[in-house]
Formats: sequence, C-alpha cells, structure tokens
Amino acid sequence: MARAKRVETKLTGMDRKVLLQALKTTQAAIDKNAITGIEQAQDFIIRRNRVIAYNDSIAISTPLEMDTKLDLTVRADDLYGVLQGIKDARIELDLTDEGQLCVTSDSTTAWLAVDGLGETLEDLINGMGLDKLEDETWDVLPDDFNDALVLCAFAASPKKENTHYNNLYLNGRDIWSTDDYRISNYKFSKNIEFELENVLLPLASATELIKHTPREVQQIGSWVHFKNGSDLMFSARCVDVDFPDCEKFMKIKGEAMALPEELADALKAVVVFSPGQELYNQEAHLKFENGALVCSAKNDRGEIHRTVPLQNVDGGLDALPAIIINPTFFAEVLSHTADITVEGSKAMFSTRKFRHIMNLTMEEE
Repeated sequence: MARAKRVETKLTGMDRKVLLQALKTTQAAIDKNAITGIEQAQDFIIRRNRVIAYNDSIAISTPLEMDTKLDLTVRADDLYGVLQGIKDARIELDLTDEGQLCVTSDSTTAWLAVDGLGETLEDLINGMGLDKLEDETWDVLPDDFNDALVLCAFAASPKKENTHYNNLYLNGRDIWSTDDYRISNYKFSKNIEFELENVLLPLASATELIKHTPREVQQIGSWVHFKNGSDLMFSARCVDVDFPDCEKFMKIKGEAMALPEELADALKAVVVFSPGQELYNQEAHLKFENGALVCSAKNDRGEIHRTVPLQNVDGGLDALPAIIINPTFFAEVLSHTADITVEGSKAMFSTRKFRHIMNLTMEEE
C-alpha cells in the first residue's frame, strides 16, 4: 500500500506542548466505551479552529491557534499518542489529498486516518446549540460560583444515578443538592443574577466543571454551557427529573456550638483509610468520647483514629451522637464556620450564604 503524500499548503507550525495541553483538557469528555451510537465519542473533533470532545453527558471545547482550517474527526488515542512521542518543540498539521491527517515535526512524520464531520455529528452539534453561542448572550457568573459548586456537590449522591439525588439544582439564584440524608444550599448575593431555568446538573458533570473555574454561562434547550477565562467551553446535558422543595427542611432550633479548630486537621489525617478514596465517596466516623472528639476511618488496608481534645470550647458537644461524614467536605465547611447547631437527630452548619443540614442517624448505604 503506497504511503500518502503530503499536500503542499501553508503549515501551522503549532507549539506541540500547547496542542497537547488542549487535547489533554478535552480528554475528560472522551468516552472509550461509548455505546451512544456516536462513534466520535472516542474521537477529537477539530472544527472551526477548536478541538471538541464529546460523550453523552458532557462536551469540552478549547481553541486552537491554527493557520490551516480543518473540519474532521480523528481517534483521540492516535493523535495524543503521536504527539506525546514527539520531542520536537513545534509540529505541523495538514490534510493530505488522500484524506489523512499528516503530523510533521523536525524528526517525525505520521499519517492518521480521519473522518469528515458528517450529518450525524453536525446534527449533534446543532442540537447542543454550539453554533448559537454568541458572545453577547453569555451571562457572567458570580465570583463565588465555583465555591458554591464545591460545597453543594458533597450532598449529592454518587450512587443514585438518574434521580434528583445525583444532581445539583441551579436556578440562577442559588444551588441545592440532597442525597436524602443531607441537604446543601448556597445562595448568591441578591445583586447577582444569571439566567438559568431549573437546571439539574449531574454530580459527575459538576465534578468535572469545577476543574475549569467557569466564569460565564448560557442555557440552550437541554444543554447548559459554561465558559472560563481561557475561552474553554464546557457543555453539560441537563437531567429531566423534578427536584424537591427542600426549604421546608432547613429550619432547626437550638444554640450553636463551636467545634475545635484542630478538628479540620484531624479530618484530613483520616482520609488515608477512608473506605472510598474518590472525593465524593470518602467516609469517616466522628463521635464524642471521654471529653474529646474522635475521628476514625477504616478500610481493608488499615485503620486510623485521631483524638481532638475539647478544652475551652462551648459545652453541649457531648450530646453529639456518632455520625458518618465525608471528612474532606467536613473540613471544607469548617474553613467557613466552626459553629454547629444540633436539634434531636439533625445538625446544621450555617453561614450568610451557605447552609448544610444532615441527619445524624444516617446509616451506610
């Protein structure tokens, strides 16, 4: 089989590391086990000087500084693998007469099989609304939007997929989440408004979105699109389920008790033996014992207990029952407030913007 020849065109001369970083950023949306019927879920889509990766839940798009305009799809593992193996600083991309993507550097030339975008992929892109994302239609997000996502994500369940328990509810004024044992709510400042209509964002999508620090938002149909300061666009498919009215559960009576400052360090220390190591699956136990709070975690590799004395703190902590917590989340909450209010089987943390209430009798699922 004769090797395809390069076409004599103006070359891109792209910085290899910059291109690799763009591909790495979008890789989170690559689905190597795609069963969506869209073969390009395993491909990088290069379209209008942007690289896009798509799966049935999210799409990530980053700009490419290219002289040559390309509209094609290429297997993600192939292009990324070739670029990783090249050590030269600059590379060039061309499309050959035979319809292959030619990758060239000072020391390497590679030819990769590609496909055109096709009607199916164009319909997908149109359905997501990517061509409608005009600059003037983006709403600016509040500066604390990413912090709000982080805090509320911990109350969504990573296990109860396709239900409201597995999602964050966004409506342009605040964010809600609940796994039926815990409820989190973050209210934005009253002078901040961005247009979102009953968005249910899956926990997995929110977890990935947090990594990119979104600054702007736009909702088109069943997709919500975010953009950060580097012109990266993150698109997420919204879930079509009803989210319950949780406000009625956010009332609690009692005096706030101050937890010791050392508790946050203790919580971070026990993460190493959490049964679940993924961020939203972490688990630890917290109980009052002999005038101290004891944090503990145990898995099949080991066990750890950390004791925090209770000198010089408000009384009443001895009424705190043994509870199961996410240690990383609990430590994050303590960075905002150390005050906890307990009433019967309920406990609440509350700040000016953030509220978190939990059922203290929560059992392991």
